Amino acid sequence: MDNLMIFGAEYVIYLTIILMFTLALKGGTREKKALILAIFSIPVVIILIKFIHLFITTPRPLEAYADGASFPSRHASLMAAFFFSYVLLKSKWAWLFIFLAAWVGISRVYLGVHYPVDIGGGLVVGFLGASITKFILKKILKKIFHF
Repeated sequence: MDNLMIFGAEYVIYLTIILMFTLALKGGTREKKALILAIFSIPVVIILIKFIHLFITTPRPLEAYADGASFPSRHASLMAAFFFSYVLLKSKWAWLFIFLAAWVGISRVYLGVHYPVDIGGGLVVGFLGASITKFILKKILKKIFHF
């Protein structure tokens, strides 16, 4: 079980990125748009996290992971942004991304890297990041991509 959790906490995010590119190549228009939305969501999520860290800096549960603030989880935030990119664009693959996002979140709590509230905060940040990005892309790229 520990190896499954370590893989989820550290490597599933990379597997998810590979999967998103694969779906964009093999899938339809929604998967291509979801990839674009997910990619552009990354800097928005990071900016939101940096903003939160100006006001909230909570320590991690275990001393071994003391570097960086615990709330919100960056991994959970990015995975949520990826998931919500597929949900907001109504991709048939959204179910797969909720599974991967849950795996990452549960793994990070299991290993003592984050508290459950950090994962919940990451879910909210990911949703906000994907939603804000979709709004911006819709305004900028409306005529090109019909977001």
